[in-house]
Amino acid sequence: SNRTGGIPEFLGGLTRLKVLNLAGNRLQGPIPQRLGSLRKLTYLNLQGNELSGPIPPLSGMTRLASANLDCNLLDGPLPPTIGSLRRLQEFSAFGNRLAGTLPDQLANLTRLRRLDLGANSLTGSIPSALGSLPRLEYLNLYGNSLSTARPQGRRRGPS
Repeated sequence: SNRTGGIPEFLGGLTRLKVLNLAGNRLQGPIPQRLGSLRKLTYLNLQGNELSGPIPPLSGMTRLASANLDCNLLDGPLPPTIGSLRRLQEFSAFGNRLAGTLPDQLANLTRLRRLDLGANSLTGSIPSALGSLPRLEYLNLYGNSLSTARPQGRRRGPS
């Protein structure tokens, strides 16, 4: 079903919704802020649309286990509020226009198994806190402008 237009606002009012799959449509415009308050949502798939603008705070989605935002036109930073999604196991926003640094709050996602932020415009250093995620099995940061944090102190090698 190739629906055009944006994500309908009324979806944010479906308080019993557990699964929302709008993948592979031609949806345009921003992700409605109201979606971030779907407390019972466990699965969100918005992959393969033409959604733009920043990722809204998703902190109200307290049961969210999987979010796929791949292949859209989303920009701006990854919101620090992602760290409040304590049940999140999979988060993917591959192939967007996300920019800015990775939030330290990613370290709060102790159930996270899969993180895919490849093919964006992220900058800064890769937070060492990612190394403390006990269940992380898949990490893709390909195609960004990230670096590793250099330890402070004496430099090694030629200047």
